[in-house]
Amino acid sequence: MTMMLQEALSSYLAKPGAARARELQQTVRRLAGFEEDTPWIDRAIALAQQSRHDELARLLRALMPASFGCPVAHQLYAEALAGLGDAEGAERERAYAALGLELIEASGDGSRAKPWWVLHVVDQYAFLDAHGHEVVSQQLIMTDPAHLDAIECADGVVRHFALEAADADS
Repeated sequence: MTMMLQEALSSYLAKPGAARARELQQTVRRLAGFEEDTPWIDRAIALAQQSRHDELARLLRALMPASFGCPVAHQLYAEALAGLGDAEGAERERAYAALGLELIEASGDGSRAKPWWVLHVVDQYAFLDAHGHEVVSQQLIMTDPAHLDAIECADGVVRHFALEAADADS
């Protein structure tokens, strides 16, 4: 973990809230290797399904710290480490997966006015799944500086997520 990321994480943990959650997310966005896209996800899921823990751990280790806070990455990494017998590492990654969900929760309220902020599209689905919500439909709303996903769930509620435009930090 880089010093910059450690400082942002410590700041958030000392005083959780929307502003510090966003600061931590912004820190991750600035890390070398950060990508909004998750081209690795299909490969990682396939490796997990095949119990190829060593390959999965190598793949996910290479993505860190630039994928820090991605609940799916951390959960899959936890599965890989558990499969390799590293209980301590698996527990750490499960905690990071939970933290990733917490950061999303802290970043807004899911309304259009205060959307939940995510680093990757896959994060919003992990968040909804963790809260027991089934996605019915999704609509992209182009705004500046963020793009909003309006996701209707089976309970009829539309929940909003924001993903910054690629050039929002420049």
